[in-house]
Amino acid sequence: MPVFSLFTPFGMLDFSSLSTQAEAIYRSMVASLEQGIDMSPGSPDEAETYADAMALARASYTLQRAANSLDPRRATELIPNLERDYDVRPAPSDDLYARRMRLAALQHLPRGGSYLNIRAALNDLLAEDFVAYVVNSGGQTIPDAASVGSVANFQPEGVPPKFLRLLEPITDLNVPLRVAYEPMDAFAGDAVLTTGDAVVVSAEGTSQAERVVVSDPQVIDGERTFVGTFRTAHDVGSIVTTMDFPSWSGVQRTATIVLRAAAAIDSEKRRRVHELLRRMARAVSTWAIVAPSATAPTNVTIGPFRLPALLGTTPLAQATVSRLP
Repeated sequence: MPVFSLFTPFGMLDFSSLSTQAEAIYRSMVASLEQGIDMSPGSPDEAETYADAMALARASYTLQRAANSLDPRRATELIPNLERDYDVRPAPSDDLYARRMRLAALQHLPRGGSYLNIRAALNDLLAEDFVAYVVNSGGQTIPDAASVGSVANFQPEGVPPKFLRLLEPITDLNVPLRVAYEPMDAFAGDAVLTTGDAVVVSAEGTSQAERVVVSDPQVIDGERTFVGTFRTAHDVGSIVTTMDFPSWSGVQRTATIVLRAAAAIDSEKRRRVHELLRRMARAVSTWAIVAPSATAPTNVTIGPFRLPALLGTTPLAQATVSRLP
C-alpha cells in the first residue's frame, strides 16, 4: 500500500510501499549537505532542499509519463496522436483500456502476417476474450477445378474468347433453362455460342460466377438464345464469357479465430477482429470468428464447419485446440 507523506502529493503517489523519487532525492541531498549546513527540519536550508527535491522529482515523473506515451498500453495524453498514426478512429463507447489494447494490437502490423504475430495481436486486442487462433493444415483443401461446383474454365489455345451479356434474369435453378443473350460489343456479330461451349456466367462477381455448358443454341430473327442448367441466380446484364477463367477455391489460407461465447457474438469485437485481420493477413487469406462448441480447463473443442453446399466439403472437422494460459 502507498505510504502517505509530504513526498506523495497527487502525481507522485504510487500503489507501492517504496519511497517516492522525491523522498529518495531529498534524503540523498540531505546526506550530502548536512555536514556543513543546518538541515534540521524547518530550517531555511532544509526547506530549500525539500523544494529542490520535489522539483527534480516532478521533472523525472514528467519525463517518465512522456516516455509511457510511446507504449500504447500505457499512453494517455498522446492516444489521439497514436490513433491518427495508425489511421484508426475510436468508437463512442471505447474506454481508455479498449483504445490502448487496440493500439497495442496494431503495433504488430510491421511484423507481417505470420501465425505467431497474428496470434499475439489478437491476444493484445481481446485479452481474456481470445481463446485460440487455428490455421488449417495443407491437407484440408477443396476439390480441384475438375470437380462439381468449379468455376474454372479453360479453352484450347488460339480460340478467340467471346464476351456476351444476359438479356433476362435467371431465377429457376438446377433445371434446363433457355435464356437470351447479346454480344457486349455491338459490332461483334459473330459472337454466337455453339453446342458444347463452356461459359462462365456472372464472371464479374466471384460470389455468383459459375461454369455452364451450352446446349441447343439458336438464333431466331436475330435473337440469340441457349439452354443451360444454372446453380445460382443471375441478373440482367451479367457477363457471359468463353474466355479462360482460372479460378480455384481452397482453405489452405483459411483461419479460425476462436473467441469466448459472448465475444463471438459481440458486433463491436467482431468488427475489431475483422479490421485487424484485413490489415495483417495476406491478400489470399480468409477467416471465420467462432465460439467453442465445448470447453475444458486446458483446451476447447470447435467444429465441424462446412462451407456452402456449392463447394460440398468440410474444410475443418471437429478439433481440439489449446487455450491460452
